[in-house]
Amino acid sequence: MASKSFTYKDFASEEYAESKRYWRRRNRYYHNSIAAFIKFVVPSGSKVLEIGCGTGETLASLEKSECTGLEINPFMSAEGKAVHKEIEFATA
Repeated sequence: MASKSFTYKDFASEEYAESKRYWRRRNRYYHNSIAAFIKFVVPSGSKVLEIGCGTGETLASLEKSECTGLEINPFMSAEGKAVHKEIEFATA
């Protein structure tokens, strides 16, 4: 059985963004655990770049002075910009 090949268009679609939101809500405990671990490892006041940041939820959980998120999906990046004004988002 052949697996489906994904293209840039798949990852940059609104449908993919909705799917990511669904799975983030469904697996909230996992994502909160990851955020807690990263918060423990990254010192307060650090400059942080997250590649593949989605809507910036992990970045928003950190105590930082400067934060940048890079996301391939423009729909997720736009949602992150609307919710987390303190984070600089860039779309690749």
